Amino acid sequence: MRRTISNKLAVAYVNEQATIAVQQEWLASGCGVPAVSLSKGEFYVKSLASLSVCSQLLLNNAQLKEMNYNKIKMLHSRIGEVALRIQNFKTFLKLAANRPGNEQP
Repeated sequence: MRRTISNKLAVAYVNEQATIAVQQEWLASGCGVPAVSLSKGEFYVKSLASLSVCSQLLLNNAQLKEMNYNKIKMLHSRIGEVALRIQNFKTFLKLAANRPGNEQP
């Protein structure tokens, strides 16, 4: 299975968040309330199951962004090809209309 850069980044981010969750759960285990919190990112999760769901959504989002980016690139390329064909056809029509044997009565 080919792994793309965004996929690798998403997996690394998920792994980092899971590590933070384990550390936070260990720290919070004295209180009896598993929790995850990041001060600047305002990322709060009450359980590791919630973190797993959030991580999977984040991974899917990154993959969908990459797929859509590639679709847009493909469509842009296809539009360019069609525009070039139309331009070539216009040029051919002009040449055919300007030939000396094609004079209108």
